[in-house]
Amino acid sequence: MKKNALLWAAFGWLAIWPACDGGQNAEKVCEPGTEVFCRPCPGNPNEPGTRTCNADGSGFDECVSRTGQCPVCTPGDVMACTCDDGTESQRECNSSGTDYEACQCAGTGGSGGGTGGAGGGTGGTTGKALFEACIQDDECESQNCPMGYCTQECAKIQDCPFGASECVSFKTITICMPTCKDQSDCDVYGAPSECGYTHAVDEFPVTTCADWVNDLALPPDGSECVDDIDCNLGHEGQERVCSFQSCTTGCYEDKDCPIAQNCSSMGALGKCE
Repeated sequence: MKKNALLWAAFGWLAIWPACDGGQNAEKVCEPGTEVFCRPCPGNPNEPGTRTCNADGSGFDECVSRTGQCPVCTPGDVMACTCDDGTESQRECNSSGTDYEACQCAGTGGSGGGTGGAGGGTGGTTGKALFEACIQDDECESQNCPMGYCTQECAKIQDCPFGASECVSFKTITICMPTCKDQSDCDVYGAPSECGYTHAVDEFPVTTCADWVNDLALPPDGSECVDDIDCNLGHEGQERVCSFQSCTTGCYEDKDCPIAQNCSSMGALGKCE
């Protein structure tokens, strides 16, 4: 009982402390200059990055890759491409992983564009590139439009454009799904496409756009985060927030709660009631 009383007393003091110091620390969320780990490259969770607490301690700066830029492919990987004369060939990811080399075309065929990669060209053939919005299969160069975007089947993570997508099994298909940080990244594909938490075929946790519907999942308790959107993925009302750089069940505001429920927060982590 004494221990509980002391804890409640401590929480009570913390609750009124900002008012006692004139509110100077009310908006301070981090210590200026403090660095925290982050993932700067969507779809490439292995690329490390750093966020630095700004000068007034009101928040963290943008996530910056420790290598200076986000890789777009794995050095040595190859992708299909089409030469100017219509022949099929391939091009290889350069040694730094920043882009693919020119299409390897013989004679005067010229250098064609790639047939894969997010936002890439169509390589001289008709049809939309991977991850462009679509309605039906024949709109896509890959002839595959199962969820509002052009994609292709995959068996391993290396089968999908590095950094822009993940190989994910969902119901009866295993395809390259575009990665997302929050719901706004999936809105271009239209309903019911949503940004959801899942695992790639190598069991690594990822967030991708798909028609999850009743299978939509959010990052579980304990997942690393910097702000609430890392936990709710832009889906408000899910009672998912970031607390002490870890996703957890709870709320800070009424918008964190389902409709018709209110948040019990009094400045600290609360629950929806």
